[in-house]
Amino acid sequence: MRQSTRPHFTLFEACARWEISLAELVGRAAEGELKLYAGIPFANSETGPVAGTVELNPSDILRMARGAKEMRVYRVKLKDEEDSGWIFIEDEDGGKGITITIDDLFIVAEEYRAFEDRHDLGPPRRAGGAGQSKHDWEGMFVALCKRVFEDGLPGTKEDLCREMETFFHDRGDESPDISTIRKKISPLWDELRSAV
Repeated sequence: MRQSTRPHFTLFEACARWEISLAELVGRAAEGELKLYAGIPFANSETGPVAGTVELNPSDILRMARGAKEMRVYRVKLKDEEDSGWIFIEDEDGGKGITITIDDLFIVAEEYRAFEDRHDLGPPRRAGGAGQSKHDWEGMFVALCKRVFEDGLPGTKEDLCREMETFFHDRGDESPDISTIRKKISPLWDELRSAV
């Protein structure tokens, strides 16, 4: 299997691939098992301007794991300076902290793969191309998780199936038949509906 050359993965992608909740992912980060990052355009600190990729303290973003779409963070650590401590930041107007959204958060690829290997997470790795699906089921589940996180569940399983069918069409991929999509999402749908 070809290694991805992507520089980072979103938290939604990690949750879908590892089959864990956002709360569990942030909890594992809080225990020191992986680092969470964000790209910030600009912030002030007492040592000067801060911009680019910064590490976030997981305990500062726990509200996002419980459904908040955005929040303010007040401290960051510079990514490429291992010895740097936490730096308190302000926005351009001098307000304490800066606003980030859930879409700003990511895990760098090297850390993502190391964590996956340490915990035997993610789908089984295949040797060669034999047995690989022609459909991007992993991508569909990422889209499904993001949809549920941002907008909740639709009214019916059929509505969700149609949305996932649209996911394949929008990407220009050949769409699997609706019954196959239904079979793939049924276990997740049943679990989520029983939790509501």
